[in-house]
Amino acid sequence: MKHAASPSNFSLLERNTRLWNTLRKPECIFLIIATLMGGLLVFLAPVAAGPDEPTHLYRVEQIARGQQPQIVTESWDTLKLTIGHKSTNADKSRTLTSAGGYIDSGYKEAVSSTYSRVRFHEVFSWPAWQDPHVSAITRSGHDVPTIFTNTTGNSPLVYAPQILGYWLGRLLTPAVYQQVIVMRLCGLLAYIVGMFFVIRIIPFGKCLMLAIGLLPNSLIVNSCVTADTMTIIICLLFVAKLLQLLYADSPIGTRKLISMGILCIAIGFVKMTYFPLILLSGLLILLRPELRKRKPLAVICGFAMAGFLCFLICYTAAAGFNSGLMFGKATDPDAQKTFIITHPIAYLKTVFMLILQQDVLNISSLSPIIDGHSIRTTGWFTAIGLLCAVFFQNPTEKHSSVKGSVWVISSMWGVFLIGVALICTALYMYWDVPGNPQSTGVQARYFLPILPLLLLPIKMLFAETQPSGEPSTRLSAARAFITICIVFSLFVMLLNVCFHYYGWHPLFFL
Repeated sequence: MKHAASPSNFSLLERNTRLWNTLRKPECIFLIIATLMGGLLVFLAPVAAGPDEPTHLYRVEQIARGQQPQIVTESWDTLKLTIGHKSTNADKSRTLTSAGGYIDSGYKEAVSSTYSRVRFHEVFSWPAWQDPHVSAITRSGHDVPTIFTNTTGNSPLVYAPQILGYWLGRLLTPAVYQQVIVMRLCGLLAYIVGMFFVIRIIPFGKCLMLAIGLLPNSLIVNSCVTADTMTIIICLLFVAKLLQLLYADSPIGTRKLISMGILCIAIGFVKMTYFPLILLSGLLILLRPELRKRKPLAVICGFAMAGFLCFLICYTAAAGFNSGLMFGKATDPDAQKTFIITHPIAYLKTVFMLILQQDVLNISSLSPIIDGHSIRTTGWFTAIGLLCAVFFQNPTEKHSSVKGSVWVISSMWGVFLIGVALICTALYMYWDVPGNPQSTGVQARYFLPILPLLLLPIKMLFAETQPSGEPSTRLSAARAFITICIVFSLFVMLLNVCFHYYGWHPLFFL
């Protein structure tokens, strides 16, 4: 004789089902994987191994101590340990005068000595913070002139999580290496929380944002001390909030515009090449009739103007310092500007070739953390996962095939192209010699903040051609396949890091 299930069993089953359904959500999948993989990267990657991490670390210390950028003179003997460049024949004085500041000598020693070992591919002992070469280095209390031209123009906002980690690390340990680990953890936490809300609030393309957030290059960049973390978070939150408002079912009141307005202001403080994203806020006025009234229109325009003023303040503050990583190379920003104006066709060709040659999708880049010495790459596997996320349509999400989507698609692609042109121009003016037919110095990570502007419109174009009402098993299978592709790429990336820095030889590399 069968016994009826007790109410407590039904309650337990219901709770387990609810928990499982929650864990299967894209934002929860991201939270779990990013915490695990990103946390491993924080500890596995030696300090200063991240993209431009030494100069970002110096800028964080400068801001945290309330100092302003200054023009200083530094010897090439110490400078080459931080930037990886050697002096030219023209540098007979063996010194360089450029933008930077005064940094604690112990702090600088810990960063530059580790970076020097990274550059020369020395094998670290594990755990790296107990390596005898770095574990004993603490602050000296004596400041020395330090050049970090490429980061002096970055605003304090883009380093907010790392500044918090800076002071928290100083409270927890006197060792500089461990302090940097705490700074990394705070930056990674900010990235995880920010991306969690990006995936949650965006009305469609949740799996796509999951895939972008878990790209190997995304986790590599955001597990190190960098200005990219807050830049990526703010830009992606801006896009997600904009789409949420554009495709809202109910009328948008003035209160709902406040969060969008805050993001407009924040856009003014991120890296300057991404400020054109604020132009997308005009879609609210164009596509939402209720926002054309006097009060909401004034709110939108007011926040946009505030963001523009913040941008002008940051630009003015950086104009006197941020001259790029010239460091004795034969660069001339004024001559480059003249070349761009007088040879627009040749320059547009340079931008076009950059798009073709660069890993814009970030599918194969492992960033400078591996320094081009990866043993195995899985760019094709990452590409499969990313493309599946682009074309995968979830009928439970809000469909993007509504009136006005053509404006959204064209605007996103337009701002994306403007962003690419600005990225190219910034590096072209401050890195290359005048008239160079190619733009060098551009890294794939620069496209991460605007990558959704390229891929989301593609998803919108195919929204109408997909069948509706797909069974839940198909949804689960598609989401699982995308996750497996990305996780496999992350696993291979971790194996590369272990092999490159610690000499570990797993069977995968035999």
